[in-house]
Amino acid sequence: MELISFRKEFLDFINNLEIEAYYEFYLFGSILNNNYFIDIDILILYSDYEELKKVKKSINNGFFDKLPHLTCLTFNEELELNFIRKTNSQHIGTINNKT
Repeated sequence: MELISFRKEFLDFINNLEIEAYYEFYLFGSILNNNYFIDIDILILYSDYEELKKVKKSINNGFFDKLPHLTCLTFNEELELNFIRKTNSQHIGTINNKT
């Protein structure tokens, strides 16, 4: 699967999740640099830890054949670590269902 088709499939998937908080999703790692990759590295920025468990389970079940490796950080942790810049992560999508 190529990067463009994965991004579209993943974006469709997360847009159909029934979640109530704010999330941002990013790709990083070999999928961005190579046509060949073994796994897919996904960064999830989250604000609700309890709901994050459901999001992770959904992604792992929905994409188990693509071996997702999920890195989960709060928004504050990302600011401290500057993970997105250091890994040249690419934004996939945002979910903002916060009431």
